[in-house]
Order: sequence, then C-alpha cells, then structure tokens
Amino acid sequence: MTERVDPPNESNQDKRYSDHYKLARGLKDTWAHCVNALIKSKKVPPTNLKVFGIQIFNQEVELYCFDFVGCFRLQKLTSLSISRRENNGFAEAFREMVVVCHGFAKMVAEEVKRWEQAPFWDDESNRRLAEKTLGYLPVTFPRPSKSLNEAAPSQGH
Repeated sequence: MTERVDPPNESNQDKRYSDHYKLARGLKDTWAHCVNALIKSKKVPPTNLKVFGIQIFNQEVELYCFDFVGCFRLQKLTSLSISRRENNGFAEAFREMVVVCHGFAKMVAEEVKRWEQAPFWDDESNRRLAEKTLGYLPVTFPRPSKSLNEAAPSQGH
C-alpha cells in the first residue's frame, strides 16, 4: 500500500498525523484481506504474516511493515530523503534509494513466497474457526477519533 501525503499547513496541523493513521488503517485492512484470502483458499496463513506500505511526504519516503503478534504492530523499517538538486548529493541519495528499495522489494518477495508456500488446512473445522475469528477484528474508523493534540499525553500542568 502506498500513501502520498500532502504537507500539513497552518489550517490543519493534524494532517500528517491523520495521513499516518490512514496508512495504518489501510495496512490493517490489507492484512485482514490477505489473511481472509488465504483462509478462503483453504491455506493456513503463515505465522507473523506481514504486509508492507510506503508513505511519501515531500522528498521523504518512509517504508513500513505491518503484522500481528498478539497485537497489531506498525513498524517503520526505514526512511530516506530524495534530494532534488544535483549539487546536494543527488547521485548519492539516488544510489541509497535504489539500494533501500531493492532491499524492500526483496523483503516483500520473501513474504509473498511464504504466502504461496503456506500449507493447506488439514482440518476444515480449524479453517472455519479461523474464518470466524477473523470476523471479530474490530472495525477501524475512517479517521482518528482524536486529534494529535488530544492523543498526546498531558504534560501534568
């Protein structure tokens, strides 16, 4: 999943927070869809199944991994900055981007291979239970329920 983020402005300081939330929500929905697709195809979802996302903000690119290990986890794998001017090290920044993107693509390919090699359920009742359990995932709301300022812990004034 890729999320292009428009820069926040003075009228909307919560823009980046809101866009980050959209990425997390989209990755959760993608994760649930992938698990559901595997279950419906009668395959056992791999342990620690991962989905990946990219968020772009101006010249910043952030790469994320989303999984479930007792709870949902969104992990920022890395970030990189793309310089637009040649005299600001564009060639080096571009080389770094290619190396990082190649590593990211390899990670995604390895995960897809795990999905393709997932074994089939040997017990239909377990498959149906997994399908039912997936239905209990809480609904993710389209927007954060709190703004960035409301979500931040109080300073104890």
